[in-house]
Parts: sequence; C-alpha cells; structure tokens
Amino acid sequence: MTARRALVAALMSALALTSCKAFSPIGSLEDVPLRAEWITTLYPLETFAFQPNEPGSPMWIKSKATPQSGMVVVPSRDRHIRALDASSGRILWSFATKGPNVARAISIGEDLLIGSVDGFLYRLHQRNGRAVWKAPFPGKTGITSRVVRDKTRVFATSIGDRVAAFDIKTGKLLWTRQRAATGDFTITGQAGALIDGKTLVTGFSDGWLVGFSVKDGATLWSTDLTAGQENFVDVDTTPIKLGKLYIAGSYATGLFGIARKGGAIRWRLKGEGFQTPAQAGHMLYAPTGTGSLVALDGRTGKVHWRRKLGTKTPGMPAVTRKYLLVPIGDSLLVLDRRRGEVISRVGDSHGFSAAPFSIHGVVFAQANSGLLYSLGVY
Repeated sequence: MTARRALVAALMSALALTSCKAFSPIGSLEDVPLRAEWITTLYPLETFAFQPNEPGSPMWIKSKATPQSGMVVVPSRDRHIRALDASSGRILWSFATKGPNVARAISIGEDLLIGSVDGFLYRLHQRNGRAVWKAPFPGKTGITSRVVRDKTRVFATSIGDRVAAFDIKTGKLLWTRQRAATGDFTITGQAGALIDGKTLVTGFSDGWLVGFSVKDGATLWSTDLTAGQENFVDVDTTPIKLGKLYIAGSYATGLFGIARKGGAIRWRLKGEGFQTPAQAGHMLYAPTGTGSLVALDGRTGKVHWRRKLGTKTPGMPAVTRKYLLVPIGDSLLVLDRRRGEVISRVGDSHGFSAAPFSIHGVVFAQANSGLLYSLGVY
C-alpha cells in the first residue's frame, strides 16, 4: 500500500467513526481530491430525526478580532449563530436567536452583520458574539439572504417582497420599500441584494428586477423578466454583477444577462428553476430546479456544459481552482470544473443541503447532521 493510499485509508476510518457514511468516494481512493482538516459537532440531532435539512451556509471572516487563521461564522436551524476557529474547528462563541438562521454573515471591521428568519438583523462583535444592536425588519418577515452594505448603510431583503436600509452604526431603519406580488401562484424564495455604486438591485416575485437609490429607496429603473408568463415568475436569485451586465433569473422563464445601463436584456438562457449561480471570473455555475448544474459564460449566456445530478435541486456550489463542490441533499459531489464530470462525493449520515464556502484551498461544508466539515482541497 502506498503512503498516500494509507493516509486516505486512515482518513476514511477516522471519518467513519464520526458518521455512518462520512466519506464515500466514487471510483478508487486515488481519485479523491479532499482531505479532512477537522469535523465539529455544532448541535445534536433530535432523536429519530427524519430527513433533517440544514440550509445555513458558513462564511469565513478575518479581522483583528479573529484568530490568526480566521473565523468561520455558521448560521443554523437550531436557532444559533456560531463562530469557530478556522484552523481547529473549536467553537469560540454562540449567539441565540428566536428563529432558524440561513443567511451568510458579512464582516464590518471587528463586527459582523447577519439576518435571521426571526425577523431581526443583528450586528455582533466578532470577538465574543455579543450584540452591538439588533433591528427588527419591517413587517417582521424573515431574512434568508445575505445582507449587503456600503460605508453608512446596511441593506436587507426579506420574504414578502420587502427591501430595507438601516443605519450601519445604530441599526435605525432609514427606508423601506415593498412591491406587491402579482399572479395567483408564486415560488417561495427570496432574492438577495446587490450594491452597484449608488444603486441597490434586487428581484421580486412579480418577475421584475428593480434598481433603487441607496440614499432614499427611490425606484431608478425596473426590468421585466416574465417573458409574457404570469405564474411562477419569481425573481428569487440574488443578482450578480459581471462586466457590463447583471445576471438574474426568473423561476419559470430562465436566466438573463441584463445591461447595467438601461436595463435591456442582452441574453436569455431558457430553463426552469434557475438558482443563484456561483461565479468564477466570467464563468457561472447555476443549479436548476430540474436537478442539473449548468456551466455558462456570463458574458454571452453560452452553455459550456450541463450535468444532470439527480431529481432534487442542487445547492450553490463552492468553486475551487479545479473543482466544484455541490450539495445535492444526500451528499456533497465533487465535479471537475472544466467538464462537469463527477469525480467523488463526500457522504454524511444525513447529507448536505447548505452551500459550502471555499477559501484558500479549504472548503467549509455544513451537513444536515449538525456537523461542520473543514475539507482541504488538493
């Protein structure tokens, strides 16, 4: 047995003690491009848990208030936000909320900002997790997408077609806008927001992408992505800025490239259930509601490859130099970026639903079992 094979075999045995399907490769062990750095139990599953789903996505943060290696901030469905040492997986602090947590955190100096399904936006100290302030979202509807900020304001969207701006120092509500839903049927989801200079861009369940003034919430422009359809046209993807375009998708009508100046539609890729793509330069990797992952050039909409991964909607992949790590419910697939071929899979007793986060050759992946994995990619 080669030294490398022995190392991988030892890793397989160690992981098997943590989870009954901890690491399940496809093909030979030589093909597995991952190693486990550490595994931490965030919370215990309830007894006889039936198909648990953990959509909370981890985020790596580095500042003077974090360990030297950085800190992983993990929202979770057990109504806690946790911070872990990125190098060891040791839990540094835990902050309790009144509802599940899904949205990724963002960093601001030595604090962090994160929204919760409990209807509050929180600013927390990175060092100890204590609240600087918490602000109720108008209508107290849940926040499931990552917030964005400029120098003086933080912006959040919520379930219920609302967008709001808060003072970044105090949490005071500055303005809010709501767009009335149209049609008899919608897909429950929430588009996050994008800041582009003095414009805040987000989408709504009526199928429109809208640009607001960051200063006062005035509508600057709006673009119709319904393509003449009436039902299931929700724009619940978070907009992406790519060169001269915005990238956004309507559930029923496809993925679009939209001119940042004027809002004209430059290209459309037809399809159903496009989720927010992962971006790597001009390449986009977009999950769909039909169980596929699509790789396309965001400048033109040209498809490079399309891979059917199953019957369930894949989650947003983590992008590394050579691979894509895609949560598909029962496992985490490792795909070759260039061709979309499945190389291996990371198994777990209950699988993966949350989008992993990749940084500096390490992927942090939260499992439905309540475990957080740190996986080195080589």
